[in-house]
Amino acid sequence: MSGGRVDYAVTAVLRQEVGAPVAAVIGFVDILLEDARRNELAEFIPDLERMRDAAGQLSELIAEVTHFSQEGELTNLRHELRTPLNAIKGYGELLVEEAQDGGQEALLSDLGKVIDLAGRLLGEIDRLVEVAAAPPVDIVGNILQKISLWATGMVPLQMWSRATSLLSMTIPLIVIC
Repeated sequence: MSGGRVDYAVTAVLRQEVGAPVAAVIGFVDILLEDARRNELAEFIPDLERMRDAAGQLSELIAEVTHFSQEGELTNLRHELRTPLNAIKGYGELLVEEAQDGGQEALLSDLGKVIDLAGRLLGEIDRLVEVAAAPPVDIVGNILQKISLWATGMVPLQMWSRATSLLSMTIPLIVIC
């Protein structure tokens, strides 16, 4: 596989794996904003708007990614994607505390969904960058070798779970490349 193909494949997977959950975050925050306005919960609106802005920024970053080929670009991209996600998660956690203290139980469900999505996206970004930063290898050959070793009992099951986690991120790349 050429480096260029891998770069474009990683970009496609990034857009697919991160873009849809970001759209969900935007949708849930929009619902929360509407609920806060309808129920006259003015104290929640500024933080919800900050969350919405961060989600919009994240969506724009994903749309702007064309490809990356150097490790420094991956590190920078990881940082740029994590910054708005951490803002979303942080403001969400603050709002959960405020909602609990203020008896606004109706907001907790959607806030929980947003916080959960942000946490999962942070993990997905880390895994994707890890896969993209790995040196080009014969992925299929290595996977087949690991399966063979595992089947004969030479690779403990605990080590296999880590391999399958990385495999879940590399399969789309194998198919594309």
